Amino acid sequence: MTMWKQTVFCGMLVLSLLSLILPAADLTNAQAGSSAIEGPLIYTTDRAVYTQGEVVRITVTNTSNAPVAIVDRTDIDGGFATIERQAENGQWRVIELYAAANVTVFRALEPGERCQYLWQTVGYNRADTIAQPGTYRIRFGQLVYTNPFEIKPK
Repeated sequence: MTMWKQTVFCGMLVLSLLSLILPAADLTNAQAGSSAIEGPLIYTTDRAVYTQGEVVRITVTNTSNAPVAIVDRTDIDGGFATIERQAENGQWRVIELYAAANVTVFRALEPGERCQYLWQTVGYNRADTIAQPGTYRIRFGQLVYTNPFEIKPK
C-alpha cells in the first residue's frame, strides 16, 4: 500500500473510531448555536440560514477532558466530511464534493479548544458549482452531524 493510501486509510479509521466512542443516544436535532451531538466533540454552524455563495463556518469544540484527534485542514472536502441535502421526502442525500489529493493530517484538539472548518458553497465540486437552496447538514465520521442549516437563493 502506498504512503498516501496508508495515511488516508489511517485517517478514515481514526474518524470511524471517534464516531464509535460517541454514544448514539446523545444525538439530537439541534438548532444553530447548540450542539448537534453531546459528546467529546460538538460541531455547530455559525448561523442557521445562509444565502447562496456564502461560506458556512463550522466550529468544532472539544468538551472532553482529554485531547481528541481531528483533521488538520481548514476547507471541507470529500476527504474527511460529507455534505448532505434534505430531499422533499425528508431523506438526506449526499452531494458530491471534490476529494483533496493531498494527504490527510491530524492534530490534537485540546480540552476546551475550538477550531473552525469552512465549506465553500461555490466551487465545492467544480469551479462553476454553487450550493442549491435547501436544508443541509455536514457529517463527520459515521454518526456526527452539524445542526441542520438552510441555504436561501440569492
